[in-house]
Amino acid sequence: MAWSREDPDYWLAYWIAGNRAILARAGGLHLVPQGMLGDRPGPVMEALCRDVGLDPQGRDVTSHFRTIATRTDAGRFDPGLVAIARDLDGALEAASTYRP
Repeated sequence: MAWSREDPDYWLAYWIAGNRAILARAGGLHLVPQGMLGDRPGPVMEALCRDVGLDPQGRDVTSHFRTIATRTDAGRFDPGLVAIARDLDGALEAASTYRP
């Protein structure tokens, strides 16, 4: 289906497509639940650096991340797309490799 960029479903379908691609490659990625980067960017990035063999060097990365509300009025979107997005979000959360 084709949507215009003004249609909220366009952006939800875009999110779904991008995150399906991420999930398909999850085995080779270090996935972090979205909220963790906004809530605790310093400890999360330090752990990721160590996981990939980098020295985090005590850098303050907090200014590069912000907490973003992940909830919106689902009534603005096609219910079928919302269901797909929710299932996909749960699958991404389950595939996340970082656990505090």
